[in-house]
Amino acid sequence: MEDTENEVARPMRFNSVLQADVPKGRDGKHKEIVTQLLSDISQLDAGSALKIPLADLSDSKENIRAALSRAANQQNLHISNLTELVEIVEAEGRRSQMILTCGGPRVSNELAKELGYDAGFSKGTEPQHLASFIVRELVARADRPAAQSAEHQTQRSPA
Repeated sequence: MEDTENEVARPMRFNSVLQADVPKGRDGKHKEIVTQLLSDISQLDAGSALKIPLADLSDSKENIRAALSRAANQQNLHISNLTELVEIVEAEGRRSQMILTCGGPRVSNELAKELGYDAGFSKGTEPQHLASFIVRELVARADRPAAQSAEHQTQRSPA
């Protein structure tokens, strides 16, 4: 361990403030556009999308996209979209015909299975991990009788 007794303190480069004086409810510069986008998206009909003129944006599309992604994650919108896909596939009676996987920085394998997916892949997943899972799942399904496969799918569905 270094001897810090003989070191001379360097002068502070930044000013200090009391923690009580630090603003807590910061509204970011993208709040207005992100709020409007989320509102418009929630009103879209199925199969529709928003057409946003880039010239009307207050910042670059990359910065707006990043702010929108953060806001969507904070509101757990990815979970409702993931759940909706599983519900559609099950309503069509096609769940046993598909291997459903999902992924992203906030998606764990446990969350994916809870939502009705076969697997979830998070940060650090490489393409070969997904490919290996698909091959193992195909082999397991081929070895499983059809009735047992349908029962397996029902058991994994969230209550």
